[in-house]
Amino acid sequence: MPGMLEFTQIRELVAGDLATVKAALLVATGAHPVFDEVNAHLGGGGKQMRALLLLLVARACGAENGAAVRLATIVERIHTASLLHDDVIDEAKERRNVEAANVVWGNKVAILAGDYLLTQSFCDLLQAGDKDAMRILASGVEQILAAATDELQHNGDFTLTREQYLDIVTGKTATLFAVAAELAAAISDVTVSESEALRLYGLNFGIAFQLADDLLDIAADIVEGKITLPILLALDSITDIELRQHITQTLNESVFSDELLTILNAGAITRTQLLAKEYVEIAQAHLDILPPSIYRDGLADLALLALTRKN
Repeated sequence: MPGMLEFTQIRELVAGDLATVKAALLVATGAHPVFDEVNAHLGGGGKQMRALLLLLVARACGAENGAAVRLATIVERIHTASLLHDDVIDEAKERRNVEAANVVWGNKVAILAGDYLLTQSFCDLLQAGDKDAMRILASGVEQILAAATDELQHNGDFTLTREQYLDIVTGKTATLFAVAAELAAAISDVTVSESEALRLYGLNFGIAFQLADDLLDIAADIVEGKITLPILLALDSITDIELRQHITQTLNESVFSDELLTILNAGAITRTQLLAKEYVEIAQAHLDILPPSIYRDGLADLALLALTRKN
């Protein structure tokens, strides 16, 4: 698409702020040496997608820069806490191309480190007296935990419907994208309806982001026992009961069968791609409430880039 910004160009729009966020994430807390070791091991965040979203929305709305950087740091810290907990639940071996914290320090330390990051985030908000941000984040964390619990209860459940799966994705992944956008709106001079539109931008972007993630490495997801939308759509398209039972059995054994590959290629992958594209278009439409700017362009292109992400 002519004129479309690349991911590096979008990051460059707020590069200084992102560097400040990363530095803040790596600051030693002094609460316990192990927490600082875990923090250093994680390297101050990955792509910082949620911080990037928040900073771009803040710039697009003319928000005060210092407040935006502080909130972006908190959002990334909460995201890191959720990853620490996820890796324990999933028994993950790697995170951000290094050994997962639960492998290096064990599950108990990883859980406590995640708990500490959550606590630190809310302590920072309390110290700043930011009641609106505390309300938004508390509600967001509650939704994330509820969705994560739903996901855990449906572990290995290949009868999960598309709607149930999307509810989990919305709560567990998209919520923090929505929170990031809503936080940026909260420190800006925008109306209630404009704030809601920005929240919905983040929510729909987050759903598209996860659906794109579902398509990155389907074989690896199956081996790891993960349920993703392409797999559910493939199973739903099978009319032969015996074939469906056979493929479900191979999935329960974490085996990527040739039969499943054929069904995935027959439409499930394309349907997932098209659905992700729909969510991106919905997200972009919500940006119409913003005045034209390079930051609005960055937000629109950032959502679109979710469809072509490689990691």
